[in-house]
Amino acid sequence: MNVIEKCDVYGFGLLTPEIIKGNHPRDFLSSFPSSSSNVNLALTDLLDPRLATPSHDGQNKLISVMEVAFSCLGSNPESRPTMEVVCQQLACSRQSKCLFHDV
Repeated sequence: MNVIEKCDVYGFGLLTPEIIKGNHPRDFLSSFPSSSSNVNLALTDLLDPRLATPSHDGQNKLISVMEVAFSCLGSNPESRPTMEVVCQQLACSRQSKCLFHDV
């Protein structure tokens, strides 16, 4: 294994679903397609069932965060975004206007 900057974003991609789901998303990630583009996310598959269902706005933000996390899970490190791009995407999900659309 070659340790490069893109390993950090892969770790972010693994840790984020674990935090949101409340447990290791092993089965969920093993069924995840290798291409993370245009993934149809079901909120019930993402959330910790022990928690109350978030508001509509909260649901949209969680889905945005998970989409960013999934973009970090590409099998080819070169296809993963940099952590700078991840930070920009997360900041964008907090605002109504986005300046950055590309992964």
